Amino acid sequence: MKLYEISLELQMILDCEELDLDMEARLDELQWALEKKVQGCLEYRQGLEREAEAVAKEIDRLTHRRDALEHKAERLTDYIQHQLERCGVAKVKTPTLTATVCKAPPSVRIEGTDWLATPRYCNEKTVVTADKKAILEDHKAGQPLPAGVTVVQNTYLKVS
Repeated sequence: MKLYEISLELQMILDCEELDLDMEARLDELQWALEKKVQGCLEYRQGLEREAEAVAKEIDRLTHRRDALEHKAERLTDYIQHQLERCGVAKVKTPTLTATVCKAPPSVRIEGTDWLATPRYCNEKTVVTADKKAILEDHKAGQPLPAGVTVVQNTYLKVS
């Protein structure tokens, strides 16, 4: 039997006003089956969590490897650029690849805080977020909440 089938049958028996001996026996069977089915589902869940953990570790390992390879390629690019500039060569063409030292667009480097004295160079950003603790406090105190704000009470399964 599937877990939802056990649950439905249990609910049907529990909804009956009177239980005969057969129904009581079936109730015991269903409760035992429910425990076994939940145990099986929880053990399967644990297996999934272990597999997800292994995948996360592998992702971590591959991420570190990717980062190392990208850094190595970046260092090699810097090395080639430095050597070409040192030799005064702007372009090297090979049968399969071409390396060209190009001028990058101008960029701004900021050091210190003297630039703050010039308002034209300042961008001010304001971030507004909901204070959920204050909303919960007002809700608990019985104060009305603005439109679009609701407090919900969810449930969760604790596995220990």
